This record gives sequence, structure tokens and C-alpha cells, in this order.
Amino acid sequence: MPPIQSCFAIAHDSIEPAPPPTEEHRAAAVERVRQWRLANPEKKQQQQKANAKRENEARRRKYQENPEIVLKILKRNHHYRTTNAEKISIYRRKSYWANPEAMREQKRLYYLLHKEKWPKYRQNNITRINESLRKRRAISPERFRAQGWLRHHRNRQATPPWANRNELKAFRAACPPGYHVDHIVPLKGITPEGYLVSGLHVIWNLQYLSASENTTKQQYMREHELTLITNLP
Repeated sequence: MPPIQSCFAIAHDSIEPAPPPTEEHRAAAVERVRQWRLANPEKKQQQQKANAKRENEARRRKYQENPEIVLKILKRNHHYRTTNAEKISIYRRKSYWANPEAMREQKRLYYLLHKEKWPKYRQNNITRINESLRKRRAISPERFRAQGWLRHHRNRQATPPWANRNELKAFRAACPPGYHVDHIVPLKGITPEGYLVSGLHVIWNLQYLSASENTTKQQYMREHELTLITNLP
């Protein structure tokens, strides 16, 4: 009787390696996975949450070790965005109006997470941002004209009947060179807590800001501006 180890070696050598999977097998496996995900959305979501950290770490290592993959993905995404701009715009509008309250809350939370980063980024990249704006203005001047008209219309809508218009004009005319007339509470802006806010176009809601400071502020209120408003007589 041959030893057990010899029998195992003979049996192991007699096993033929499995043939490589064909395209039909791969397609069938992908279809089975797709059907399972459709039939078990909750389990799929649980798996994604459980494996998110591990998958993100593996993806990060992959990109660090292969930077050419990152460049390839960036080029592919840029090509898709430029060739499907209208399609993306329609999709975003539909997504927003399908659930506007959830989208506003999502934007508010995003602002709270990144409100410290945006001013620093804008200050460090102001030249590149201005160059991008000049290119966009040259490509679609009618869009920027519409934005200017909208800004003027918003000022008129936010001016109450009792406001002194002559006083507003004088304040704007006295603006020093290199400064902008800014609304302390933006006409359509966001508070430091991330909530939407609408200010009035009145004299006590105006201030002079340097051009760089005003462009950095954009539609976001700052912490010390809340004090300016609450301490009004």
C-alpha cells in the first residue's frame, strides 16, 4: 500500500487546471452581480459602508503608486464634461428640484466643512481664478451681461419703499478707488452657520471692502459682520 503522501501527490498531479473564463462567463457573472444589487439594495448599501474605508485606502495607494492613472482619469472626466455640458446641466437641475430641501441642507453642510478653506484657496489662486473668469467672459459675454442685469434687478427688489435712494447713490459715489460697495448681509447669501439669508439694499447694510476682500467674501457672511448688524441702534 503506497503511503498517503504519495497518493495525495498522484491525485494532485492528475488534476487539470481550470480553463480561463470566457467573455460569456464574465458577462454572466457581471449580470448576476447586477441582479443581486438590484434585488438587495439595503445589503449593497451596508456592504459599501462596511468596505468604504478599506476601498478608499486601496484606491489611494493605487493612485499614489501610479500617478499616470490619475492624469488619465482627469483627462477623461474633462473630456466628458466639455462634450456633455448641457446634459450635465439638465441632470443637476432635475436633481436639485426633485428634492430642493435636501440639496440646500447638503450645500449648507458642505459649506460648514469647507468654509475655512475657501478664502485661503481664493487668496492663493486669485490670478488663476481671474484669468479663468476673463476666458469665460470672452466665450459667453451674454451670460455675464445677464448676471449684471440680475444683480441690478436684485438690488431694486431688495430696496424697500422707505429707503433713501439719494443716500444710497451718494454712498456708492463716495466709494474709494480700489474698493467695492458690499452688503454686510448679502442680498442672497449664507450665514456663518450655513443657512440662507436675504439682506436689504439700505444704507446701514452697506460697507466698503477692498476688491480682494470682497471677491473672497462672495455671498458668505462672516462672524464679525453678525456683530455689526446686531449692534445697530
